Amino acid sequence: SVDRATVVEYALKHLDKMLDYYGPQGLYNFRKHIPFYLRGFEGASLLRQQLVTSPSVDEVKELLKKLQEVSSAQ
Repeated sequence: SVDRATVVEYALKHLDKMLDYYGPQGLYNFRKHIPFYLRGFEGASLLRQQLVTSPSVDEVKELLKKLQEVSSAQ
């Protein structure tokens, strides 16, 4: 089993790859993958809602990094 901090790390890498390939449209293409990455996280429903509605790449990355920090501390 992969720890949650690693899952978020891969989500951030995936987002970067999507942005490299698709440009700004990459954020919108990435949104469909968010539920997979958040499966099993406490409070995933609220966080998922924030992530899929955010128009900002920076905000999405910041939310994911905060989740990664919390996951690392556990």
